Amino acid sequence: MLPEDFLGAEIRRLRLYGKRDGAWGPIRFQVDERTEEGDWIFPFGKRNNRGRSNGRLDRQDVILFMARDAVPEAVGPGALQGAAGILPVELVDPVDGGRGWVYLVRYPDGEPVPPLCPLPDYVQYDAKNEIISSACTRAEYLITEEGLHTTFYKHHSTPPGAGGSGENLVDRLKFRVALRFFSLLPLSVHEERLGSDRIAYIQGPVRNLRRFEQFVKLPLGLRGVKTYVDVETYEGFASVPITLQIPRGFQRVVSSSRIRYGTDYSPSVIGSYFLNSQDPDVRILDGRMSESEKRFPSEQDQWRIFYGPYGVLMTRTFFPPELLEMVEIRQGYLDDMETALPPERFPGSIGYAYTEIEAKNLLPGKYRLFLEFYFPPHYRPGDEQHYLRLRDNPLKIQILGRETENPAHPMGQVGQGF
Repeated sequence: MLPEDFLGAEIRRLRLYGKRDGAWGPIRFQVDERTEEGDWIFPFGKRNNRGRSNGRLDRQDVILFMARDAVPEAVGPGALQGAAGILPVELVDPVDGGRGWVYLVRYPDGEPVPPLCPLPDYVQYDAKNEIISSACTRAEYLITEEGLHTTFYKHHSTPPGAGGSGENLVDRLKFRVALRFFSLLPLSVHEERLGSDRIAYIQGPVRNLRRFEQFVKLPLGLRGVKTYVDVETYEGFASVPITLQIPRGFQRVVSSSRIRYGTDYSPSVIGSYFLNSQDPDVRILDGRMSESEKRFPSEQDQWRIFYGPYGVLMTRTFFPPELLEMVEIRQGYLDDMETALPPERFPGSIGYAYTEIEAKNLLPGKYRLFLEFYFPPHYRPGDEQHYLRLRDNPLKIQILGRETENPAHPMGQVGQGF
């Protein structure tokens, strides 16, 4: 959708204008480059591919900014003196018809370029300690004894400025895999023993994108069910598109397989609440299974949310239709201090809502599924509808009379390698 005079422009000579602190000015944005094949160009990490960057805006590249930084009324070109090119970008909300504009500006070669937006990044990343923070959340991820970085968080908190206490809400994200080989040899793997490592990442003012390679460690040094995980984190939500790669011959070796994942919370959040899309009952986290909790519906939910005075965490999962034909999916819920599921830092299960996937006939191939995490500030029941719209009713983008939908996941082709 970019006009020809913007294609090939030096990225360092681009600026994006909109509303900053209520006034007209440069806003936070980033350009994430992609290869001609459609994969991301990662500037950082031990398997980065920054050598493929040309530093110029190409047709396949992605421009990222926050919609709330758009101005509510279109402005004239006189507000941008000295520009070599001005591209108005109109945003349209398909639900209420609201509109806003941002302006991509190209400055001429050899001339001074105005400063970037001076405001702090929407997302901060401590790459050494695997900590991500924003105005809405703070998350810390497990680093194994071997020094490998994982996607499994062990700390999640909501800052006081977003309506939380700043205390850690979670025990951990539990990811448990049970396999059986040739109907004889069982193998159980938890999140600390899964092969996992961050291999590359992008850090910008709007989004952090980390790529992980993960696999299940099999006997005899073999690796099975390899996945490539790209974790995208913004100020108010995180998206985890996962490519599940099933190798040929998997069914001949593995006679049964089951994956269970979900968040187990810290005892410090007792008195908080749990709600999901499949059941109108609001559950109170108290460490004791009530009769209502024992009747927790087992069918796959569309969303689930934990909330209370300590903070909030909302999740969604999306499965591709072809994978649903080969697996059975169940939901479960445990709020019982007497039920321990180690490894864990706090004994017992507090508000542990989990998804269980049991394979029936996994055919070899690559399958794409999504986990999404949302961090609604100052949450009140019903606010989740705003976050559901991110995927269900995406913004429309209009440039030079052409319209497209804002992609729920502006991602490359995960798993191609560098």
